[in-house]
Amino acid sequence: MITLWFEIVGLAARGGEPFQTIAGQIADVFVGWIEAHLPDSERHSAADLFAHLEGRMLLTVIGR
Repeated sequence: MITLWFEIVGLAARGGEPFQTIAGQIADVFVGWIEAHLPDSERHSAADLFAHLEGRMLLTVIGR
């Protein structure tokens, strides 16, 4: 599943539709889920946490 996500993100990064729209919608859902599980005082950092987790997953995918 993670490899499919990174494939979609890679295609979105090249400017391809519908991949930019789809990747944005999926990312919005992930960030929304994170926001819903953080205390009110931490919700502003949901996008930062998402980016951190994405970076860690990318490093894992590439064997780092």
